[in-house]
Amino acid sequence: MGTESKFENNTLTIRYVEDIAEDRKKIIKIYKENSFIFARVIKNLKNIDLKLFNVLYYYIQKEVRQNEEPPLFDIKLTIEQRVLKEKLGLTSKEWKRDLIGAVKRLHSKNIELKDYRHPISGDLIKWAEINVIGSPKLIKPNKTGRNDIFVFTISDIVVISTWRKIRYTHLDLSSIMNFTSIHSIKFYEYLTAIIQYYKSQNNFKNEIDFSFLELKEIFESNEKYLSNLVTKTFKKKVYEEVNSVIPFEYEIFSRDKILTVRLRDKK
Repeated sequence: MGTESKFENNTLTIRYVEDIAEDRKKIIKIYKENSFIFARVIKNLKNIDLKLFNVLYYYIQKEVRQNEEPPLFDIKLTIEQRVLKEKLGLTSKEWKRDLIGAVKRLHSKNIELKDYRHPISGDLIKWAEINVIGSPKLIKPNKTGRNDIFVFTISDIVVISTWRKIRYTHLDLSSIMNFTSIHSIKFYEYLTAIIQYYKSQNNFKNEIDFSFLELKEIFESNEKYLSNLVTKTFKKKVYEEVNSVIPFEYEIFSRDKILTVRLRDKK
């Protein structure tokens, strides 16, 4: 399976092409703006929702990142649902229902950005809420349903974030697609952003502390105790998956309400 894309008049069209092979072993990178990594979702999203956001981010970035001028506009995105099925690795018999549900949630639930720096004016926007997807539709060109097409708009804030070359983090989209928990995705993105920030400052640290408050925000948790959060969420849903990509050990300091991550070399 492969894809073909066409971008003109602020419309990006992505088609499923069966006779174009893609290298599945290839590491696919996205360059995600840190404002979106550290953003807060107003209501809980699911694992598939965050994966879908990253896939859409990837396709838009492929088209606009190399442009000299910033894309100061919404993008109308037309994409065959088979492309999303393949990229998201959906295998359930109910994959169409699951995909539509993810589109609906990205449309209805806001993402809250804090301390967002406008890339053109330079203004510091202390707070903003956006919907990632606008006006979603599912179009059936024929009765078979094989070539059904999603059509929706992507916010200009998302579009321009795929273009700009500062305050972003290199993420491995292939690894993200393998995570089974949204908590794993969020912690992987958060941890990767911190690691790359310290490297960019020539101040690499192999120990990174996460406060109880930080962890509660990352995992959208209401737990009252750090030990409970670690046991129920971090240890159960996050550690094994993220550790397979970024090897690390961790230690809990209950008195200081801190979880310390110690990075290890890959074998």
